[in-house]
Amino acid sequence: MARDGIAGYFLHPAGHLFSDPAAIHFHARKKLLMVSESFKMSGGTKMVDNRSIRPTELPAQPGLVRLMCDGIPGGIFRCLPDPVWTILEVSRGFLNLFGYTAEEMREKFHNHYLDMIHPHDRRAVTRAFQKHMETGTDHCLEYRVKHRDGHTLWILEQSHLMQRDGEPDTLCCTLTDITEGKKLQEQLRLSLERHQILMDQTDDIIIEWNMETDSFFCSPKWETKFGYMPQREHITRHILHGDSHIHPEDRQRVAEALRSIRRGALHSDLEFRICTADGRYLWCRARMTVQTSQANHPVHAIGLLVDIDSEKRQAEKLLEIAQRDPLTNLLNKVASQKRIEEYLNTAADGDCSALLIVDLDNFKHINDSMGHLVGDAILVDAAQRLKTHFRSTDTVGRLGGDEFIIHIQNIQDVSIVQKKAEQLILELGDIETVNNGMENSPSIALSCSIGAAIYPKHGKSFKELYRHADLALYQSKKNGKNQYNVYDGSYQQERILRPYTQPASIPEEKVDADGPGNLLDYLSEHCFHILYHSRDVETAVQSILEMVGKKFNVSRSYIFEDSEDGSYCRNTFEWCNEGISPQIDNLRCISYEKDLNNRYRDNFNEEGIFYCRDIRLLEEEPYAILAPQGIKALLQSAIYDNGVFRGFVGFDDCSINRFWTQDQVDALAFISEILSVFLLKHRAQQRTVQAEESIRSILENQSTWIYLIDPKSYELLYVNRCLGQIFPSAQIGMHCYEAFFRRDHPCTECLFRKLTEKNQSLLQEVYHAALDLWLMTDTSMVTWHNRPAVLMCCFDITPYKKAGTNDLLDKNLRP
Repeated sequence: MARDGIAGYFLHPAGHLFSDPAAIHFHARKKLLMVSESFKMSGGTKMVDNRSIRPTELPAQPGLVRLMCDGIPGGIFRCLPDPVWTILEVSRGFLNLFGYTAEEMREKFHNHYLDMIHPHDRRAVTRAFQKHMETGTDHCLEYRVKHRDGHTLWILEQSHLMQRDGEPDTLCCTLTDITEGKKLQEQLRLSLERHQILMDQTDDIIIEWNMETDSFFCSPKWETKFGYMPQREHITRHILHGDSHIHPEDRQRVAEALRSIRRGALHSDLEFRICTADGRYLWCRARMTVQTSQANHPVHAIGLLVDIDSEKRQAEKLLEIAQRDPLTNLLNKVASQKRIEEYLNTAADGDCSALLIVDLDNFKHINDSMGHLVGDAILVDAAQRLKTHFRSTDTVGRLGGDEFIIHIQNIQDVSIVQKKAEQLILELGDIETVNNGMENSPSIALSCSIGAAIYPKHGKSFKELYRHADLALYQSKKNGKNQYNVYDGSYQQERILRPYTQPASIPEEKVDADGPGNLLDYLSEHCFHILYHSRDVETAVQSILEMVGKKFNVSRSYIFEDSEDGSYCRNTFEWCNEGISPQIDNLRCISYEKDLNNRYRDNFNEEGIFYCRDIRLLEEEPYAILAPQGIKALLQSAIYDNGVFRGFVGFDDCSINRFWTQDQVDALAFISEILSVFLLKHRAQQRTVQAEESIRSILENQSTWIYLIDPKSYELLYVNRCLGQIFPSAQIGMHCYEAFFRRDHPCTECLFRKLTEKNQSLLQEVYHAALDLWLMTDTSMVTWHNRPAVLMCCFDITPYKKAGTNDLLDKNLRP
């Protein structure tokens, strides 16, 4: 079917889309297609080839021809191939098709069939007909015709040109009503268009599996998503033989899903990974529905392939978070137990493994004497050190508090467990110094105790191994700590002690030599003294950073302030100790999104504290910024403005991986809060001054007269430059009537006296006799320096008044 260029008109080559009409041969002269009830087409004659042809009453035809004509759906007519297709004869079906009588056709259409065709289709029909006549005697057309009752019919016309020597040519036409087909065709077009629109709005891929040929089809969005088109033939064989774009771990599940569909499953919902052109695997969900044959056999599976990679990875991330200890990032107790049990349940005969429980000695004393921040830092450090000694297939987790659990898979001998235990005792003993940076600060040497149980010798279940390892740990603690024991069933196994290491000594004195109360009182007193006695807030802030930096012996103290929109921060204040390079010039614009991965604020806890003993534990983005500065440890306190993060006060140590005591953290957080309050107030005042300067700059550069009046005293509060040039003697504090009208009392028609609470603005023309000027005065109530004031704006309209253009003036100036 080809479109002929006219909307709604389709040209059909005969026999291409429609079957040929019933073969009716026209042999008898003037006896073609006669109907059972013939009638006479009256009125006038038609000249063809200079001969007169007059429609006549057609005699009844033999029964066979009559039955054939009456049985043909639609209508039959004969006409001249002239420009208007003059009708010669019609069948009863023709009249029934369009609802007209022969008389009505003659009166309304003058027996011109072309006039019956829809006006929008006539030109296209004529052109198509002429084109067909150039190539043959048969043609097939589609067009619209108005029924007598007003509704439109779609007609399929199939015609044959009858040529007889010595007689005019005539067209014999068969008409078929295809209106319902056209409606269905339009509905199908709209349905397909809606389907296409929906598919264009989604990234989902349409997939189809032909079970009879084992072939696969997909929409073009597959190539957009994965960068290539998939294999199409022998899909099941490719999957089973490993020659597939599906992830190796998922191929068996996909193959089983296909087999399930073949066996009669009507639906399939499967998640698996598909390889992209660059080698990445994306998680996808395939949802398919089976299409069956008339014999109820599955033949096709059709569905959608949805990209769920982001969803899947987010779920995996959340699962990972749920399985991890939030402080050390090791597996938590539940996840550790589950992973160990999975190994034990699938262990083969002859497999051997070991379960170890590691406990930090005297850890409670460290927490009590130095604070939980120090304790947390030690736990994080210990966790990182433990992980470095084991394979990825082994399990390293935190049971809670100061206890850790370790499961070593596939060991060949118990001596491996003994060797590992000795390595752990040495490794954790290297966390040897807790230095808070203060003069005469104490240090703590850390130690640990370990208990071990061997699978399957000491138990085949997790509970058995855990209980026996715990008993061995108890033996280590009982025998003096700083050692390990392997369970032997009698609790009297040989102890393997470290002769070269003495039990860890725990200092009894306070870590902060100055005492927490004295330190906080000292810093608070000096901080407030500097701020209240300094005329310059920025100089005072700099002095406080220096004071605190020296008191705590830090390498660098500083302040970062956020931009107005919070998208980046900049280093605004900095103090550096001796030998420390300033960094303020390098940190003028740090983007939270581009430079810090938009997660830097997450480092601050609920109290607004960010504590990091070793920056190597940080994420890649902040580490890339901090490492070049030579920083080893840091402590930062957030600046909040009405609950909104606005920056932070920070302290760096470039010499040691520093432990901060809880008292020191509290003192620094308090100082940071004081600095935040004064600094935020200072910044707000700066913004206010800048805003006022901007407003004044706008007012001063207006060509309009602008001034402000105190509504109670009539005193001038402000006079702009333009008005000051007209009235040089006008000064702030003078009465308005004195400055502008040289009067000793208020004007009787004072404009701002006409203002009310409901109507706080007024536009009025005023004549100034002394200046001989007409002014358009806009009066309104405003707030000026936190008190009510009257704003007067005067426009010189004298040229308009003299020109008599008040109408134009009113249109342009009046509200």
